[in-house]
Amino acid sequence: MPAPLQAVVLAAGIGNRIASASNGLPKSYLPLAGETLLSRNLRLLRAIGVSNIIIVTGHQHDRFAADFSAPDTHLVFNPFFQSSNVLVSFWCALPHLSSDFIYLHADTVFDPAILSNLAAAPPATALLAADRKTCAEEEMKYTLKPDGTVALLNKTMPPAESRGEFLGLARFSAAALPILRSGVHRVLARGEFHSFFEAALQEMINLGDLQPAIMDTGTLPWREIDFPEDYEAARALFPDPS
Repeated sequence: MPAPLQAVVLAAGIGNRIASASNGLPKSYLPLAGETLLSRNLRLLRAIGVSNIIIVTGHQHDRFAADFSAPDTHLVFNPFFQSSNVLVSFWCALPHLSSDFIYLHADTVFDPAILSNLAAAPPATALLAADRKTCAEEEMKYTLKPDGTVALLNKTMPPAESRGEFLGLARFSAAALPILRSGVHRVLARGEFHSFFEAALQEMINLGDLQPAIMDTGTLPWREIDFPEDYEAARALFPDPS
């Protein structure tokens, strides 16, 4: 019998850019269609069969600990959340991973079909959900190799050169775990604590250790919430039930 599907949900950030909308709560507590961003993502993960959810916290950890104590959730504290980026949060989660897993950010919302399609896609060592579109400067853009796997993954490439945007939502196989551990360790050993997770993925791609495939999200809606205008857009995409 295959090992149960796990998930890593990154929720350690302070969310300063959206403080005007969050009223002192963590960003992942923003309400959306009758639930919070985080509780929505947990519900969707459970719906596809995830039975072990690792939530990486930092800012207001005690609040998360009080509110998310279900048997299928495990909270991991990133003590460096004020002086690091999401790569360190993922590093904190790595010791708790042992099987295929879903990777996502607590502040990204998406149509449930995106997640179910990702889980149901043919097996791949690394599969990244991506929106094939014309990108803006600050988005996490990607290009492809001739074989269809990811060549470049960063925010700095010219938008005209990119194929689209990575959602920050991915599926990795258990076979990827040794590769991920080694790649993340290399980046952090250089003191690059402010790196994005994608920087470590790019290094693994450059070394030929990892060949991530792309799952096109098509026209299905999604939104990463960084600023108040992102939150308003998400509320329009996923309105409160009437």
